[in-house]
Amino acid sequence: MVLIYPSSPSFRMTSYQVRFIAALGTVAALSLAFFGYSLVSSSVPPAFAAQSDYFLKIEGIDGEITIESFSWGIVSPRDAASGLPTGRRQYEPLIIRKRIDKASPLLFRMANDKGVRIKKAVLMGEDRDGRHFEVSFFDVFVEAFKQSGDADSPPMESVSFNFSKIEWKYSL
Repeated sequence: MVLIYPSSPSFRMTSYQVRFIAALGTVAALSLAFFGYSLVSSSVPPAFAAQSDYFLKIEGIDGEITIESFSWGIVSPRDAASGLPTGRRQYEPLIIRKRIDKASPLLFRMANDKGVRIKKAVLMGEDRDGRHFEVSFFDVFVEAFKQSGDADSPPMESVSFNFSKIEWKYSL
């Protein structure tokens, strides 16, 4: 839980606010105790944890890259009063999280070498109902490459891609 307080030194909380925050803390602690125990006591991982339904095909890298998670977006600034655009839309980078694999050295090289352009990268996925989506990114650059690991999970990496054009398809 994150609480944000005004920076004013004269800010004081009312007794109602203090009681409300204390109640939230109690609910959070009880929830953590209950759900934390049930997660620790369960020794069988969920079935969906073993496989990924998301893949990334990058021009210049053989095969598909299995990814654990992804995010990308678009921001279109608008005036709050009128709703009219106040600037150009901006694409947020495609960020993938994946296990370290044979594509890792190539992705690192693409991030390290300036000016390496990927003509096309395609993100593919399937939801639980069997519907497929495909997002094609064009004029792609590897913007960031980070690896991480700990004793309890396999080594992972996060790769961020910048792009100039996007096409999105969805099929049943």
